[in-house]
Amino acid sequence: MVGEYDTPFLNVVDDPDLLEQFRQVVREFFVSLKACDDHLDFVFLTGITKFSQLSIFGELNNLVDISMNPQFAALCGITQQELEEQLAPGVEALAHDLGVTVEEAFAELKKQYGGYHFCMPSPDIYNPFSLLYALLERQIGSYWFGTGTPASLIRLLRLYRWSIANHDGFVGRASEFDASTESMGSSLPMFYQSGYLTIQEYDAHRKAFMLGLPNQEVSQGLAESLIAHYGDEQI
Repeated sequence: MVGEYDTPFLNVVDDPDLLEQFRQVVREFFVSLKACDDHLDFVFLTGITKFSQLSIFGELNNLVDISMNPQFAALCGITQQELEEQLAPGVEALAHDLGVTVEEAFAELKKQYGGYHFCMPSPDIYNPFSLLYALLERQIGSYWFGTGTPASLIRLLRLYRWSIANHDGFVGRASEFDASTESMGSSLPMFYQSGYLTIQEYDAHRKAFMLGLPNQEVSQGLAESLIAHYGDEQI
């Protein structure tokens, strides 16, 4: 498994010369990986953004992008069924400490951490990081945002002078919000791919997706975090 393959690129996304140097280094790594075909049964790559296959993975021409495959819709989160069947004792303990009913605790967790959809159709997915922390601490908090807003997101917003306004309720085709990093023309791909926006609806007739903020943690945390980074700058 290769985790967060895109981190080196995002750290220098605003420096074309360094970006190209990093590409060459990572490309050589994947060339070596390809040479080990006889010894590899399964290779899994993860990252929050997309760099086009030809720019980095030229030698790995048999990669399959499962980012929006319904078969794997719940791979990176916790479903409502899993929460109710596997984590119910934790929810009951949370409800006790908050002084609410178990039903109210479930509703609060969904409002705060649920709402993610990586394709359509898709079950309602919870942010596993924040959900598990909430059950551990027995408190509702902004645990994901407590880890900090990715510097790469701030860097891209400043570099391209993108605006975060009016992204809740945006309608567009997959090619518009699921584009590779090199071909981004707006902030939507970065916001979607990094989890700040999610798929809310899909219009099969128009083949259009509606994107929006997934939950309260993201809505509040995004505003507070970006304001802290930008201060009085216009975004």
